[in-house]
Amino acid sequence: MEVRIDKIQDIEIVKVNGKLDHSTSGEFLDLLLRGLEKKPGKMVINFKNVDYISSVGIRSLIILCKRINANGGKLVLTEANPNVLSVLKMAGIPEVIPILNQFEEILRYMDKASPGLRA
Repeated sequence: MEVRIDKIQDIEIVKVNGKLDHSTSGEFLDLLLRGLEKKPGKMVINFKNVDYISSVGIRSLIILCKRINANGGKLVLTEANPNVLSVLKMAGIPEVIPILNQFEEILRYMDKASPGLRA
């Protein structure tokens, strides 16, 4: 798994390549939580190049979401391929973390006042 973090305006764009499973989710979560210690805020995780996510990967997303929301930030997932999107939906992730695919839609969501913890 590879993770690249870019910034557009005040939004961190996290691009993940590979699998998010038991062997990679710990490193993934540690990396993103370390970044939140410096400045919690707005984060978009791009799943375009993620070909597999396990229950441990989903757990990492929920932990990350709770930490971001607790600090007044927002988390969005984007561009999940059909197989990964199916797993995310079966796990109920869209009820906790928005999955948006249009950049304008993501910006509108990020600009809205934070409703508080959804998870």
